[in-house]
Amino acid sequence: WDLLAPHFAGIVTFIYGADAPLYMFVYTGTIASDEVVENDEGVMAWIPKEKLFDLNLWAGDVKFLEPLLLGQTPFDIKVVYDEKGRLIESQTWK
Repeated sequence: WDLLAPHFAGIVTFIYGADAPLYMFVYTGTIASDEVVENDEGVMAWIPKEKLFDLNLWAGDVKFLEPLLLGQTPFDIKVVYDEKGRLIESQTWK
């Protein structure tokens, strides 16, 4: 996808057990086409915003999706999972 007029929304730091942290930089913007492109990330589909939290999401995903959808940006969020994938900590800085 070609992201037009990107706007930085925030950063999310994911920590899984003893693994090295992963950093996700979140941007919003407009795309040139709403065509769903096949890739190796899984099944892609456009989800209406009001249905987003009906999906089977990781607990930490909710921590950044809520402020993103409410326009509470920029954000800096850290989510920490244990070795079994359970969310054990989250912190938000604005």
